[in-house]
Amino acid sequence: WLHATTRIPPSTQKFPRTRACCAPGAGHRNASSTSQLACRAGRGAPCYVRRMDKLLARLERRFGNLTIHGLTFYMVMFQGLVLVLELGKPGFSNWLMLDRERILGGEFWRLFAYMAIPPTTSPIWGLFAIALYYTMGTSLESQWGSFKYQLFLLLGMLMTTVYGFALDVPATNAYILLSLFLAFATYW
Repeated sequence: WLHATTRIPPSTQKFPRTRACCAPGAGHRNASSTSQLACRAGRGAPCYVRRMDKLLARLERRFGNLTIHGLTFYMVMFQGLVLVLELGKPGFSNWLMLDRERILGGEFWRLFAYMAIPPTTSPIWGLFAIALYYTMGTSLESQWGSFKYQLFLLLGMLMTTVYGFALDVPATNAYILLSLFLAFATYW
């Protein structure tokens, strides 16, 4: 009933056609393609995915020697130490929060120390959260590699610092840990 050459007007198409920016035969021709949603960086991936992979590979070649292998272990160790200190002296984690006024007052160590604050101060839930964080962090580090994992954490720290300074609110690592959970959930 409809001939194969019948064209549907562009205004009634469910998904508009997109410009293919990849090499001929390798790019996505239609935005409704399910392979575009679940693509990898190989053949058939959109250009922005391949460009990002090239950029990350270039950065890893240049700065890959600066990575700390097993960073999650050290972070979990510091979070466990802060949890013990918090149980001994309640309010200890307030000394580690990212607070703009205190940083401008000279306490520059707060720019990094807020990553050592445990997710909760309850002993049982704190140990559970730290063990969960260790599992998620080591899994992502083995999946992505040390460089990409640390870049993910560094960008999270940078955005948290910008957030804390822009809104003048004390900030913790809660959003970084939640984004780590969401990244873990995309793989497993």
